[in-house]
Amino acid sequence: VSYGAERERFPDEITPTSAVQSGTIGNDVASNGIDGDQETRAAVNPVSSGSLSWYKVKFDGLKCIDKVKWFWGYTGSTVVNWDCSVSGCGKCTGDSLCNGGRLTVTVSTEGATKYYLPTTSSDCASG
Repeated sequence: VSYGAERERFPDEITPTSAVQSGTIGNDVASNGIDGDQETRAAVNPVSSGSLSWYKVKFDGLKCIDKVKWFWGYTGSTVVNWDCSVSGCGKCTGDSLCNGGRLTVTVSTEGATKYYLPTTSSDCASG
């Protein structure tokens, strides 16, 4: 953490190992979004006019994802939440950006093989 504004981690919080994004605004690179420093941020830009912006994180293996949180600002307060289950992550709550489906979360098992996929649980999405 570069500025000393580290957000306190939740018990059982899963920390991503890497992040990439569709495009960067200024110096707000993807890795800033997972560094735990509330004084840095990732700012996502679409690749081209009319295309969607995206932000993707990876973990050190398959994880059971039951909730996704987006934090904003120096206080580390939660702005947006998604609840996830075996059928995926639902509509976000917590901000007007959630209206109209503008913000979505997709959990995938990209790069995993069937041999390593965990048993299905209705309490989370595996990814």
